[in-house]
Amino acid sequence: MDEKISLRKTFGETIQKLGLKYKNFVVLDSDISNSLHTLLFAKSFPDRHYSLNGQESTMVNMAAGMTIRGKTVFICGKSAALIGRGWEQIRNSVAYPNLNIKIIGSNAGLSAAEEGNSEQILEDIALMRLIPNLKIISPADAIQTRLAIETMLLDYGPTYLRLPREASAPIYDPISANFEFGQMDQIKTGEDICIFSTGIILTEVLKAASELERKGTSTKVINISSLHELDAETLKTHIAHAKLVVTVEDHSTKGGLGSAIIEALHLSNSPKVQRIGTKTFGESGKYLDLLRKHQIDSKGIYGQIKNWWFEV
Repeated sequence: MDEKISLRKTFGETIQKLGLKYKNFVVLDSDISNSLHTLLFAKSFPDRHYSLNGQESTMVNMAAGMTIRGKTVFICGKSAALIGRGWEQIRNSVAYPNLNIKIIGSNAGLSAAEEGNSEQILEDIALMRLIPNLKIISPADAIQTRLAIETMLLDYGPTYLRLPREASAPIYDPISANFEFGQMDQIKTGEDICIFSTGIILTEVLKAASELERKGTSTKVINISSLHELDAETLKTHIAHAKLVVTVEDHSTKGGLGSAIIEALHLSNSPKVQRIGTKTFGESGKYLDLLRKHQIDSKGIYGQIKNWWFEV
């Protein structure tokens, strides 16, 4: 299996390279310059990096002021703190005036396993989907992360980039891969079951899909890394022949990817959508242990889908 690559390190390396190419963006972070590797940008461009430790709300408002003066601003922090504490400012000071601010939330989902339940934000996609004007990106691997960063930098308006603490094995080909807002990538072909996934949990989904195939069930896998305003016609094309539709995410089953797909399909005559994700708060533990407990590891995903398949 390919060696896993940190999406957080990829972020730091990518913005450092883009800093040479694009001179008009600055980076603000809240006590995360080592883990998110924004320190690389800070060393190369010390006059374009600002650290505001533990001041997420202030950081958002500061970014709004800098953007009004013509800068593109990346604001970086742990998702639990940045989205949790800064949501009001993100809504009122960033999204409402539609400012060109990029929100980088690290350690999202269960990947902050050993930091405890207060650091495991399992509701961030739901919270951010509520805000008009705001785009959401949840990349599946480091290759997609790198491509998404430059795309969001060149796009005008607020965007939330959701990054995990855990590294991920490569899924996309570094030569042929591309990223654009709204795309849905078919990672695996199949007819009987269609699984939609987002983020690095895609690796567990692919293992479960392989097991389903081994047992004779043709399974399609779609990666949705752009989570705002899902296109209903594209969704209907993907599920046209499926007898079972499933969503899998490292996020609450309420308000995340599954909810977004159900909302997009609510007027269509489509199969019932079964959602796999978290249903409680997080807790301290090892990442893989928590995936198993919430049944969003490959074995848990396979078991739940197998039971639903028998009922079809």
